[in-house]
Amino acid sequence: MSKLFSSRRELLRRDLLRTGALSLATLPLLRLEAAEKTSQRPAPTAVEIPARSPTASLRPSAVPADSPAPQIIEARPIVLPEADPLASFDATTQADLVRRGEVSVVELVEAAIRRIEQLNPHLQAVVSDRFAAALAEARRLPAGTGPLRGVPTLLQDVAIAGEAYPLGSRLLALVPQPADADDALYERLRHAGMIMLGRTSMPELVDAPVTRSRLWGAARNPWDLARTPGGGSGGAAAAVASLMVPVAQGSDSHGGLRLPAAATGLVGLKPSRGRISAAPHSEAWVDVTACRGWLTRSVRDSAALLDICAGTVRGDSIAAPRALGTYRALLSRSTGKLRIGIWQRVPGDLTPIDPEVTIALRVTAQLLHDLGHRVEEAAPRPWQTTDHFEIMADYAPLQVSLRLAQAERQLGRELTAAELEPAVYALYRRARETPAIEFARTLQRIHDYSRTTLAWWNDGFDMLVTPAIGRPAPLLDELTGTLAEGMRRERVQWMGFMGPASLTGQPAISLPVYWTPGRLPLGVQIVADMWREDLLLQLAAEIEKMHPWSQQLPPVHA
Repeated sequence: MSKLFSSRRELLRRDLLRTGALSLATLPLLRLEAAEKTSQRPAPTAVEIPARSPTASLRPSAVPADSPAPQIIEARPIVLPEADPLASFDATTQADLVRRGEVSVVELVEAAIRRIEQLNPHLQAVVSDRFAAALAEARRLPAGTGPLRGVPTLLQDVAIAGEAYPLGSRLLALVPQPADADDALYERLRHAGMIMLGRTSMPELVDAPVTRSRLWGAARNPWDLARTPGGGSGGAAAAVASLMVPVAQGSDSHGGLRLPAAATGLVGLKPSRGRISAAPHSEAWVDVTACRGWLTRSVRDSAALLDICAGTVRGDSIAAPRALGTYRALLSRSTGKLRIGIWQRVPGDLTPIDPEVTIALRVTAQLLHDLGHRVEEAAPRPWQTTDHFEIMADYAPLQVSLRLAQAERQLGRELTAAELEPAVYALYRRARETPAIEFARTLQRIHDYSRTTLAWWNDGFDMLVTPAIGRPAPLLDELTGTLAEGMRRERVQWMGFMGPASLTGQPAISLPVYWTPGRLPLGVQIVADMWREDLLLQLAAEIEKMHPWSQQLPPVHA
C-alpha cells in the first residue's frame, strides 16, 4: 500500500474519531481512495461448478428446528460452465433485444433457468420453480405483448390463481391455501409480457431482519456467502444481485425491499402507500405499512416497473394520485435545485452507526452537492425519537394475525407453538391477548406519527437522505427473531432507519453508492414527500448517472 494511500486513509479515520463525522474537506479523498483500492485488489480465485441436469431439483430442503447452523461456502467467484452474455443486461435492455429480434423470448427464459439451476444451490434464493409453465408461456407469448415482453422474473408473495405460496411458514406449507384469483399485480405483469420463473425465499411471514426460516433455511448474500442478504425480500435480492434474473418482486413492510437492496448492492424502491393495489387479497387501510415493489440493478428498471404496476382497482380504500406522465419518461427531466436534509443518527440515538456507513453517507452528500443541490443536516422530529420502534412493536402482532387468519379458519382452532417459529408465535399470542381497541389506538398513533413527520416537507425540504443500513450485512446467525424483540442494539443498528417511511407510507429508495474495503455494499436511503416517486426517481437517476454502479458485481454471479 502506498504512503499516499495510507495517509489519505489515516486522515479520514482521524476526522471520524475527532468529530464522529466526516468534514466536507475530506470528502474528495474518498473517491481517490476507492479507485486506488480497486486497482490494488488481487483477483479472487474462481470456483468451477459442474453442469447440472435441467431437471435437477433446486428447492432447498426444509430445515428442522434443532438443525445445526448451515455449512458456509467460501465466497469466491462462481464460473458457469458456459458464458452467458445476457446475464448482465438489465430488464430494459433484455426487452429491447427481444423487440429488435436479436434474441427470442424462449432464449431469454432458458438462459435465466440455467443461471438459477447453477447458482441457487449456493444462495438458496429460489424456493420453488415453475420452469415448465414459464417455457410454455414463453413459446406462445404473442409479438408486441407489453413493454417488458419476455423478461424473466421471480415472485415472492404475489398470488397466482390456483397456486399456494406459504410465506416462509411451515404451517402454511402444511395447510396450503391456493389463491382463488390472481392478484391485480400479477395480471399487470402478464400484460407487460413478463415471464414468472418461480418464487424466492423469505422469512416466515416476511418480517425479520434476516431471510431464514425452518421451512427453507437461510438465503445467502452473493457478496459473502457467510452473510445474510437481509430480511424481508432477501431471496429476491440474492437472485438479482447474482444475475439470476434482472429484476425480482418483493415486499416492504419494515424495510423488506430497501434493507436487502442496501446489503446486496441493488436499487430498492418502496412506493407510496396505495400506489400499487394489493387487491384482492389484502387492504392498505388495515395492513398499512405493507407494500409491494421490486429489486433491480438500474433506476430505469425501477421506473419502468412502477409504470407497469402502479394503479388502483375498484374498491381500494387508498389510492395514490397518478403521475403526470410515465415514470420512465420523467427520468430525463431535471429535478432543479432541491433542498435536501441529511441525517446520520439512528432514531433516538440508540446506537452508533458503523464508521463505513458514515463515509457512505458523506459520499452521497458530496454527490448531491456536486449535482447542485442544497444539503444540510436536518430531519423530521419523529426521526429523532424512538416513537417508530414502539409503534411498530405494537402494530406487528396485528400484521401477523391478519396473515395467519385463513390458516386458523381452515384448522378451526388456535395455532400452537410447534406450528410457528418462536418469534412469530409470540406475536400471534400477543395479538390474541390484545383487545381490539388497542389495535385501533395503534392505527391512530400511526396516523398521528405520519402527520407530524410529513409536516417537515411542508417547511421547504424536498428530500431526506439517511443510511439504509447502519452496518454491513451481518453473519447468518448474528441476528434472529422479528419485530417482537423490540429495540435490541444489533437490530436497531441494522434496520433502525427503515421504520419511519413504512409508518408514514412515503416513497423511499435505497441506492448502492458505496462498498466497504472488504467489498460489502452499503446502500443509502432517500425519502421523498408523499406521492413524489417522480421526483425521487429523477434524483436517483441523477446520482446513478454521476456515480454508476452497474459494473459492481459480487463474487457469486453468473
